[in-house]
Amino acid sequence: MIAIERLSKRYGETAAVADVSLEIAEGESLAIVGSSGSGKSTLLKTINRLVEPSAGRVVVDGEDVSTVAPHLLRRRIGYVMQGAGLFPHRTAFENISTTPRLLRWEEPRIRARVDELLTLLGLDPATYGPRKPHELSGGEQQRVGVARALAAEPRVLLMDEPFGALDPAVRAKAQVDLAALRKRLGLTIVLVTHDMDEAARLGDRIAVMHRGRLLQQGTPAEIFSRPATPEVAALVASDDRPFRLLALGSVRDLVEPGSAAGDPVAVEATLRGALGALLWSRRDAAPVVGAGGEALGIVTLKRLIEAGAEPKA
Repeated sequence: MIAIERLSKRYGETAAVADVSLEIAEGESLAIVGSSGSGKSTLLKTINRLVEPSAGRVVVDGEDVSTVAPHLLRRRIGYVMQGAGLFPHRTAFENISTTPRLLRWEEPRIRARVDELLTLLGLDPATYGPRKPHELSGGEQQRVGVARALAAEPRVLLMDEPFGALDPAVRAKAQVDLAALRKRLGLTIVLVTHDMDEAARLGDRIAVMHRGRLLQQGTPAEIFSRPATPEVAALVASDDRPFRLLALGSVRDLVEPGSAAGDPVAVEATLRGALGALLWSRRDAAPVVGAGGEALGIVTLKRLIEAGAEPKA
Protein backbone atom coordinates (compact mmCIF):
# COMPACT_ATOMS: atom_id res chain seq x y z
CA MET A 1 0.00 0.00 0.00
CA ILE A 2 2.73 2.49 1.03
CA ALA A 3 6.43 2.06 0.24
CA ILE A 4 9.06 4.50 1.50
CA GLU A 5 12.24 3.84 -0.44
CA ARG A 6 15.71 5.11 0.62
CA LEU A 7 14.15 8.40 1.64
CA SER A 8 16.19 11.34 2.94
CA LYS A 9 15.39 14.94 3.78
CA ARG A 10 18.12 17.49 4.40
CA TYR A 11 17.93 21.06 5.63
CA GLY A 12 21.35 22.46 4.78
CA GLU A 13 23.87 20.26 6.56
CA THR A 14 21.25 18.68 8.82
CA ALA A 15 19.65 15.36 7.87
CA ALA A 16 16.11 15.37 9.28
CA VAL A 17 15.53 11.95 7.68
CA ALA A 18 18.43 9.76 6.53
CA ASP A 19 18.01 6.84 4.11
CA VAL A 20 14.79 5.40 5.56
CA SER A 21 12.95 2.50 3.93
CA LEU A 22 9.58 1.24 5.18
CA GLU A 23 6.59 -0.66 3.84
CA ILE A 24 3.06 -0.39 5.21
CA ALA A 25 0.57 -3.01 4.07
CA GLU A 26 -3.01 -2.21 3.17
CA GLY A 27 -5.16 -2.13 6.29
CA GLU A 28 -2.13 -1.97 8.59
CA SER A 29 -1.50 0.58 11.33
CA LEU A 30 2.11 1.71 11.70
CA ALA A 31 3.13 3.86 14.67
CA ILE A 32 6.29 5.95 14.21
CA VAL A 33 7.91 6.87 17.51
CA GLY A 34 11.01 8.73 18.64
CA SER A 35 12.15 11.63 20.74
CA SER A 36 11.74 15.24 19.66
CA GLY A 37 13.83 15.93 16.56
CA SER A 38 14.04 12.27 15.55
CA GLY A 39 12.49 12.96 12.13
CA LYS A 40 9.23 11.12 12.67
CA SER A 41 6.91 13.99 11.66
CA THR A 42 9.11 14.92 8.71
CA LEU A 43 8.94 11.33 7.47
CA LEU A 44 5.15 11.27 7.84
CA LYS A 45 4.72 14.48 5.86
CA THR A 46 6.65 13.15 2.87
CA ILE A 47 3.79 10.73 2.27
CA ASN A 48 1.35 13.52 1.35
CA ARG A 49 4.06 15.91 0.09
CA LEU A 50 3.78 18.45 2.87
CA VAL A 51 7.53 17.87 2.88
CA GLU A 52 9.43 17.14 -0.33
CA PRO A 53 12.27 14.62 0.11
CA SER A 54 15.85 15.39 -0.87
CA ALA A 55 16.36 11.82 -2.08
CA GLY A 56 14.39 8.61 -2.39
CA ARG A 57 10.69 8.31 -3.06
CA VAL A 58 7.28 7.43 -1.63
CA VAL A 59 4.91 5.10 -3.48
CA VAL A 60 1.24 4.91 -2.51
CA ASP A 61 -0.86 2.17 -4.07
CA GLY A 62 1.71 1.66 -6.82
CA GLU A 63 2.00 5.36 -7.71
CA ASP A 64 5.04 7.56 -7.06
CA VAL A 65 3.57 10.50 -5.14
CA SER A 66 6.02 12.92 -6.79
CA THR A 67 4.07 12.45 -10.04
CA VAL A 68 0.80 13.59 -8.45
CA ALA A 69 -0.09 17.26 -7.92
CA PRO A 70 0.13 17.92 -4.16
CA HIS A 71 -3.42 19.28 -3.83
CA LEU A 72 -4.85 16.24 -5.62
CA LEU A 73 -2.75 13.83 -3.55
CA ARG A 74 -3.91 15.40 -0.28
CA ARG A 75 -7.55 15.00 -1.25
CA ARG A 76 -6.94 11.25 -1.40
CA ILE A 77 -5.01 10.95 1.86
CA GLY A 78 -6.57 11.94 5.18
CA TYR A 79 -4.40 14.03 7.52
CA VAL A 80 -4.97 14.75 11.21
CA MET A 81 -2.67 17.08 13.13
CA GLN A 82 -2.27 17.79 16.83
CA GLY A 83 -4.92 20.17 18.11
CA ALA A 84 -7.37 19.28 15.30
CA GLY A 85 -6.55 22.43 13.26
CA LEU A 86 -10.19 23.23 12.54
CA PHE A 87 -11.22 26.39 10.70
CA PRO A 88 -12.43 28.55 13.63
CA HIS A 89 -15.05 30.47 11.62
CA ARG A 90 -16.72 27.34 10.23
CA THR A 91 -19.14 24.96 11.90
CA ALA A 92 -18.28 21.31 12.47
CA PHE A 93 -20.42 20.42 9.46
CA GLU A 94 -18.64 22.96 7.27
CA ASN A 95 -15.21 21.81 8.48
CA ILE A 96 -15.95 18.16 7.73
CA SER A 97 -17.45 18.92 4.33
CA THR A 98 -14.41 20.92 3.13
CA THR A 99 -12.82 18.27 0.90
CA PRO A 100 -16.07 16.82 -0.48
CA ARG A 101 -17.02 20.34 -1.61
CA LEU A 102 -13.64 20.75 -3.31
CA LEU A 103 -14.38 17.47 -5.09
CA ARG A 104 -17.81 18.86 -6.09
CA TRP A 105 -19.86 16.19 -4.39
CA GLU A 106 -23.60 16.75 -4.53
CA GLU A 107 -25.18 18.18 -1.40
CA PRO A 108 -27.16 15.05 -0.38
CA ARG A 109 -24.00 12.95 -0.56
CA ILE A 110 -22.09 15.48 1.54
CA ARG A 111 -24.83 15.61 4.15
CA ALA A 112 -25.00 11.81 4.35
CA ARG A 113 -21.22 11.47 4.71
CA VAL A 114 -20.92 14.12 7.43
CA ASP A 115 -23.82 12.61 9.37
CA GLU A 116 -22.32 9.12 9.03
CA LEU A 117 -18.91 10.19 10.34
CA LEU A 118 -20.25 12.24 13.23
CA THR A 119 -22.40 9.30 14.27
CA LEU A 120 -19.49 6.86 14.00
CA LEU A 121 -17.44 9.14 16.24
CA GLY A 122 -20.17 9.42 18.85
CA LEU A 123 -21.35 12.95 18.03
CA ASP A 124 -25.00 13.60 17.25
CA PRO A 125 -25.11 15.38 13.85
CA ALA A 126 -28.06 17.57 14.79
CA THR A 127 -26.36 18.73 17.99
CA TYR A 128 -22.73 19.05 16.93
CA GLY A 129 -22.95 19.80 13.20
CA PRO A 130 -23.97 23.47 13.70
CA ARG A 131 -21.38 24.17 16.41
CA LYS A 132 -18.18 26.10 15.82
CA PRO A 133 -14.85 24.88 17.26
CA HIS A 134 -14.94 27.20 20.28
CA GLU A 135 -18.23 25.55 21.28
CA LEU A 136 -16.61 22.09 21.38
CA SER A 137 -14.42 20.44 24.00
CA GLY A 138 -10.88 19.40 23.10
CA GLY A 139 -11.93 15.80 22.59
CA GLU A 140 -14.90 16.83 20.45
CA GLN A 141 -12.69 19.06 18.32
CA GLN A 142 -10.29 16.18 17.75
CA ARG A 143 -13.11 13.87 16.68
CA VAL A 144 -14.34 16.50 14.22
CA GLY A 145 -10.76 16.74 12.94
CA VAL A 146 -10.70 12.98 12.34
CA ALA A 147 -14.07 13.18 10.60
CA ARG A 148 -12.80 15.97 8.34
CA ALA A 149 -9.76 13.85 7.40
CA LEU A 150 -12.03 10.93 6.49
CA ALA A 151 -14.75 12.89 4.73
CA ALA A 152 -13.66 12.14 1.15
CA GLU A 153 -13.40 8.39 1.88
CA PRO A 154 -9.59 8.08 1.80
CA ARG A 155 -8.00 4.67 2.22
CA VAL A 156 -4.95 6.15 3.97
CA LEU A 157 -5.00 8.23 7.16
CA LEU A 158 -1.92 10.10 8.41
CA MET A 159 -1.95 11.26 12.03
CA ASP A 160 0.69 13.56 13.52
CA GLU A 161 0.51 13.49 17.35
CA PRO A 162 -3.29 13.63 17.08
CA PHE A 163 -4.07 13.11 20.78
CA GLY A 164 -1.10 14.88 22.35
CA ALA A 165 -3.10 17.87 23.61
CA LEU A 166 -5.87 15.81 25.23
CA ASP A 167 -6.10 14.94 28.91
CA PRO A 168 -5.46 11.25 29.77
CA ALA A 169 -9.11 10.16 30.09
CA VAL A 170 -10.20 11.83 26.85
CA ARG A 171 -7.07 10.56 25.12
CA ALA A 172 -7.81 6.96 26.12
CA LYS A 173 -11.35 7.25 24.74
CA ALA A 174 -10.05 8.78 21.50
CA GLN A 175 -7.66 5.85 21.07
CA VAL A 176 -10.48 3.34 21.52
CA ASP A 177 -12.63 5.25 19.01
CA LEU A 178 -9.80 5.30 16.46
CA ALA A 179 -9.18 1.57 16.76
CA ALA A 180 -12.90 0.87 16.21
CA LEU A 181 -13.08 3.32 13.29
CA ARG A 182 -10.08 1.76 11.61
CA LYS A 183 -11.65 -1.70 11.85
CA ARG A 184 -14.99 -0.43 10.60
CA LEU A 185 -13.58 1.45 7.58
CA GLY A 186 -10.57 -0.74 6.74
CA LEU A 187 -8.13 2.16 6.95
CA THR A 188 -4.37 2.10 6.49
CA ILE A 189 -2.99 4.34 9.24
CA VAL A 190 0.41 5.93 9.77
CA LEU A 191 0.56 7.48 13.24
CA VAL A 192 3.30 9.65 14.74
CA THR A 193 3.49 9.68 18.52
CA HIS A 194 6.05 10.09 21.31
CA ASP A 195 3.96 7.87 23.61
CA MET A 196 5.09 4.23 23.55
CA ASP A 197 1.90 3.02 25.23
CA GLU A 198 -0.16 4.74 22.54
CA ALA A 199 2.06 3.22 19.84
CA ALA A 200 1.60 -0.25 21.30
CA ARG A 201 -2.15 0.21 21.64
CA LEU A 202 -2.75 1.51 18.11
CA GLY A 203 0.06 0.09 16.00
CA ASP A 204 0.26 -3.34 14.41
CA ARG A 205 3.94 -2.43 14.03
CA ILE A 206 6.15 0.25 15.54
CA ALA A 207 8.99 2.05 13.73
CA VAL A 208 11.53 3.70 16.03
CA MET A 209 13.35 6.81 14.74
CA HIS A 210 16.46 8.46 16.21
CA ARG A 211 18.33 11.41 14.71
CA GLY A 212 16.70 10.88 11.34
CA ARG A 213 17.42 7.18 11.09
CA LEU A 214 15.18 4.16 11.42
CA LEU A 215 16.63 2.07 14.27
CA GLN A 216 14.10 -0.75 14.48
CA GLN A 217 10.71 -1.84 13.22
CA GLY A 218 8.56 -4.69 14.44
CA THR A 219 5.47 -5.65 16.37
CA PRO A 220 4.93 -3.99 19.75
CA ALA A 221 5.90 -7.24 21.48
CA GLU A 222 9.16 -7.40 19.50
CA ILE A 223 10.05 -3.80 20.23
CA PHE A 224 9.34 -4.08 23.96
CA SER A 225 10.93 -7.49 24.48
CA ARG A 226 13.90 -7.26 22.10
CA PRO A 227 15.04 -3.63 21.62
CA ALA A 228 17.72 -3.60 18.92
CA THR A 229 19.82 -0.67 20.16
CA PRO A 230 20.48 1.19 23.43
CA GLU A 231 18.37 4.09 22.09
CA VAL A 232 15.37 1.81 21.56
CA ALA A 233 15.90 0.22 24.97
CA ALA A 234 15.91 3.67 26.58
CA LEU A 235 12.68 4.58 24.80
CA VAL A 236 10.81 1.50 26.02
CA ALA A 237 12.42 1.39 29.47
CA SER A 238 9.89 1.56 32.28
CA ASP A 239 9.35 0.12 35.74
CA ASP A 240 6.11 -1.45 34.49
CA ARG A 241 7.65 -2.94 31.34
CA PRO A 242 6.52 -6.50 32.23
CA PHE A 243 2.95 -5.23 32.56
CA ARG A 244 3.25 -3.50 29.18
CA LEU A 245 4.24 -6.85 27.68
CA LEU A 246 1.21 -8.50 29.28
CA ALA A 247 -1.05 -5.84 27.78
CA LEU A 248 0.05 -6.94 24.30
CA GLY A 249 -1.00 -10.57 24.63
CA SER A 250 -4.39 -12.23 25.06
CA VAL A 251 -5.57 -14.96 27.40
CA ARG A 252 -5.99 -17.16 24.32
CA ASP A 253 -2.19 -17.55 24.28
CA LEU A 254 -2.06 -19.14 27.75
CA VAL A 255 -5.19 -21.30 28.01
CA GLU A 256 -4.47 -24.77 29.39
CA PRO A 257 -6.70 -27.74 30.25
CA GLY A 258 -8.37 -27.84 33.62
CA SER A 259 -11.12 -26.34 35.73
CA ALA A 260 -11.17 -23.59 38.33
CA ALA A 261 -13.67 -21.88 40.59
CA GLY A 262 -14.75 -18.26 40.56
CA ASP A 263 -15.63 -15.68 37.93
CA PRO A 264 -14.41 -16.58 34.43
CA VAL A 265 -12.02 -14.59 32.23
CA ALA A 266 -12.86 -13.96 28.56
CA VAL A 267 -10.50 -15.65 26.10
CA GLU A 268 -9.96 -12.31 24.30
CA ALA A 269 -9.04 -10.45 27.52
CA THR A 270 -5.48 -9.13 27.78
CA LEU A 271 -3.00 -11.02 29.91
CA ARG A 272 -2.65 -7.89 32.00
CA GLY A 273 -6.39 -7.84 32.66
CA ALA A 274 -6.38 -11.52 33.62
CA LEU A 275 -3.46 -11.00 36.01
CA GLY A 276 -5.29 -8.14 37.67
CA ALA A 277 -8.44 -10.25 38.06
CA LEU A 278 -6.53 -13.10 39.71
CA LEU A 279 -4.57 -10.84 42.05
CA TRP A 280 -7.73 -8.96 43.05
CA SER A 281 -9.64 -12.17 43.84
CA ARG A 282 -6.58 -13.90 45.36
CA ARG A 283 -6.90 -16.94 43.12
CA ASP A 284 -4.22 -19.12 41.56
CA ALA A 285 -6.31 -19.84 38.44
CA ALA A 286 -9.46 -18.71 36.64
CA PRO A 287 -11.78 -20.45 34.18
CA VAL A 288 -11.58 -19.16 30.61
CA VAL A 289 -14.69 -18.81 28.46
CA GLY A 290 -15.29 -18.06 24.80
CA ALA A 291 -17.54 -15.42 23.25
CA GLY A 292 -20.58 -17.65 23.73
CA GLY A 293 -19.76 -18.46 27.34
CA GLU A 294 -18.40 -21.93 26.57
CA ALA A 295 -15.68 -23.29 28.88
CA LEU A 296 -12.26 -23.42 27.19
CA GLY A 297 -9.93 -24.27 30.08
CA ILE A 298 -8.05 -22.20 32.65
CA VAL A 299 -5.38 -19.54 32.93
CA THR A 300 -3.04 -19.68 35.92
CA LEU A 301 -1.33 -17.00 37.97
CA LYS A 302 1.99 -18.82 37.57
CA ARG A 303 1.85 -18.72 33.75
CA LEU A 304 0.78 -15.06 33.73
CA ILE A 305 3.72 -14.04 35.91
CA GLU A 306 6.09 -16.04 33.68
CA ALA A 307 4.66 -14.34 30.57
CA GLY A 308 5.37 -10.91 32.04
CA ALA A 309 8.97 -11.72 32.99
CA GLU A 310 11.80 -10.12 31.05
CA PRO A 311 12.81 -12.40 28.16
CA LYS A 312 16.16 -14.16 28.50
CA ALA A 313 18.88 -13.36 25.96
